[in-house]
Parts: sequence; C-alpha cells; structure tokens
Amino acid sequence: MANSRFEYVRDYEPANDSKLLPNCYIVVRVDGQRFHHFSSSHKFHKPNDKRALDLMVESGKHVIKSFYPNITMAYGQSDEFSFIFARNSNSYKRRQNKLSSLIVSSFTSAYVFFWSKYFSTPLLYPPSFDSRCVLYPDKKILVDYLKWRQVDCHINNLYNTSFYLLTGEYVKYSLDSQGKTIVSSLKTDQQPLTHQEAQARLKGTFSKDKHDIMFLNYNVNYNNELEQFKKGSLLKIDEKPVIKEKKSQIDPASIAVSCLNIDVIKEDFWEKNAYLLE
Repeated sequence: MANSRFEYVRDYEPANDSKLLPNCYIVVRVDGQRFHHFSSSHKFHKPNDKRALDLMVESGKHVIKSFYPNITMAYGQSDEFSFIFARNSNSYKRRQNKLSSLIVSSFTSAYVFFWSKYFSTPLLYPPSFDSRCVLYPDKKILVDYLKWRQVDCHINNLYNTSFYLLTGEYVKYSLDSQGKTIVSSLKTDQQPLTHQEAQARLKGTFSKDKHDIMFLNYNVNYNNELEQFKKGSLLKIDEKPVIKEKKSQIDPASIAVSCLNIDVIKEDFWEKNAYLLE
C-alpha cells in the first residue's frame, strides 16, 4: 500500500481490536436476529422444524472444518450455536473482533449456501446473525456453560411444545423403523386456543403440569419427542484428518465431525471424551 498523509488513521485500529486472554477457552456464540419473524415468514413447523435445525447443524459443521483444529466442539439449539476454541488456540492471535466477525460471517454464508438442501421454498430475504466472544478460564466452567445452554433448550422446548399443542399449530415428528423422519399433523378434538389464551393457560405451570397437558389432552408423550428437539445438537471432532501429500495441507473432506443429541449434563460423556477439553 502506498504511503499517504491519510495513513495515520491505521494507528487507531489496534485499540479497537482487543486480544482475548491466553489460556482460556473462547466461546463464540452465534444468535439469530429477529428469527421469530424469519421463521414465521418461511413457515417453519412448530414447535420445531427439523429442516431448520439440520441446516443449523450443517452450517456449524462448516465453521468447525473452516477453523480446524482450533474449534474442538460446538453446541446448538433453536437459532443459536456456540463454538468452543481450544484453550491453547492462537487463531488470528486471539483478536476478539476478528474471531467474532469471521465466525458469524462463515456461519451465515453457510446457512444461505445450504438452504436449498433442506428447504424446497426459496429464501424470501437474507437471514442475519450476531455473535459475541466469552472467555471461560477452566474446564468446569466451560462444561457448566454447555450444561446451561442445554437446560435452556429443555425448558424452552417443553414450554413451546405445550404452547403449540394448545394453539393447534403443533407438527409431529417421528421416526419409522428404518430411522427415516415422518412429519404429520396432530388430529385432536380439542378447541385451539389463541396465543394469548395459551400463554394464560401455561402461566405459573411446572414441568409436571405441562407433561399432563400434553399427555392427558393430546395423547402426546413428551419423552417420545426427538432427542434433537429436547437436547439440542453437540458437534465434535471425531478423528485426525488426512494430510495431503507434498502440500502438507489438510483435506477439509477428511475432517469428520459427529452430531450427537445427547445429555451433556451427565458426567460420563465428559469422562469418555476428555480429549475435547485438552
């Protein structure tokens, strides 16, 4: 770049891009912006649209592969995804603005790119996401963060499933004997409630009350809902990728990323997958 009398403005850049503390886990959480409106405009199924959740997972895998080996795992539910950088990662010199902007732009572009793979209807307008960086100093606090997000997933999904059953908008997902997804509407004699009436009906209820509403009034056993809906999706690196000969480059196609819909609150998972936190 040629020198000019205006080049002094570059001196302001470092002050606006702080470096994140070393030896801490970096979590970059991506959240959908105005996604309630976006999901309504694109007629997402209620309370969960598996197509949309699978698209989020696909986008999350793309981010993990793009930042390999810095991101060891990620957790997603609803319209959010959290990407966990290894404690010793020095990706982009741990510059906060750089990591936040690159993660959210990579995720958003993947979401748009893979849209047609999961939806037959075109995008009506571009989706948008925001992101933030949070530091966690040790393994316990990081794991507690992931447990917190899964508890949030469970609480929200339990409420939403009850809510959309009451309003008559509930769409049922189930698996056949071959593991293929079946989508069907729910036949019921119950009179649908308005959104305001459903909110009033659920106000002050506990988990047991919501289970009773679903089962006694609609014959829906919440325990039979897809694990993906109840527990969210944990993405993790599986095995070492193949390095291309001569070029010493990693082949992105060889990076295996698993998607697990499991309970991350129990300690046995973390004991079996301790490498994810190393």
